[in-house]
This record gives sequence, structure tokens and C-alpha cells, in this order.
Amino acid sequence: MHIKRKKEEELLPDDKIIIDVTVGRLDPSQGVKGEGDERWEARPNGLWLKRSAKRHASDSHEAVTSVDVLFGADAVDPRDGWQMVGTALLLDNSGEGQEARLSIRRGKKAPHSRPIPRINENGKFKIMQAADLHLSTGTGVCRHEMPPTPKGEKCEADPRTLEFVGRLLDEEKPDLVVLSGDQINGETTPDAQTVSCIYFFSGIC
Repeated sequence: MHIKRKKEEELLPDDKIIIDVTVGRLDPSQGVKGEGDERWEARPNGLWLKRSAKRHASDSHEAVTSVDVLFGADAVDPRDGWQMVGTALLLDNSGEGQEARLSIRRGKKAPHSRPIPRINENGKFKIMQAADLHLSTGTGVCRHEMPPTPKGEKCEADPRTLEFVGRLLDEEKPDLVVLSGDQINGETTPDAQTVSCIYFFSGIC
């Protein structure tokens, strides 16, 4: 996939701004009224683009300004202003860990506020350390799970780990969470950026 970005002042009269992106087998405009002159354009692997030549399209909140690719059947994008679109790209690959999904951001980058750590009124400050989560691209494979998965049920390592960490966060309500060591499982993580996006930008930290 090739993405070309231009500054607004570099746009030519014939340039069309991408205002929507999705992924799927069918034309997204089927059965939709009021599309006007902005048609969905097909691209390989189930990718669909909608472009606009309207004068102020590049300055609107609808303009797609960033695109990212995340992998795995459990891929999510918790970053402010980002959203996953459509289904997985229709690629000739196998395994849920290799599913490629698009995430887009519209308009300007959302400002990210960083809270300032402060001692509580009771004079305490609780720190929780999370180590050796060994997260994978995709849902991962369970090893040495405790307690064991009930017979007949499938064990998905990453969702199980995150559910456990989430439960600890709800119970302990720490003021600061420190992620230390082996958060990503190298053997099963061909795309570490996806794992970082799914977990480290989420409510864990």
C-alpha cells in the first residue's frame, strides 16, 4: 500500500482529497442514496476510497489525514481520533495473526493530555507493576494457564491476560501503572507496533 501526503498549500487543482476509506467485498454505495459526485473507487484487496475535489475538502474534519495498518483478529485502535474501518483486507494469507486491518484518522491530530501524578488526600500513592505479559500479534496461544481452561473451551492467551489485568486495575485502582519487561512475546509477534497500539495505548497505562 502506498500513501502519499501533501501539505495543503501544495495541492493542485486536479488533486482529490480522500474523505473516506473502507474495506469489504461489496461497493459501499450500493443501496445508499445521496452520494452525489463523490463515488467509491475500488482498489485491490477489497479497499474502497471516496475522494472529493471540493475546494475546502482538505480543511474539513472529514479529510483522512493518517492511515495505519494493524494486524490480528483482535486488533483495536484506542488512540484518540483513530477508528478501524471495514473488515480485514482481502489478502492471500492464513492465520488470524496475519489479518491486516486499516485504521484511519480524520482531520487534525487530537491533543493528548498527560495527567500529573499527585499524592492522594490520604497521603498515599499506589503503584502497580505489570511484567511478563508476553502479548502476541493476534489472540496468542495459552501456555501453562492457571486456572486451566474448562474442557472443550478454546483458550485465547491475550484476551485472557488483558481481562485479568483489567480486573486488577478495577480492584486496586492504582495511581500509576509501570510496564516492566517482556510485554511483547518475540516469537509470536511479527508486528510489535500492533501489540503496542492495542495494549499500551489502551486503559492499561
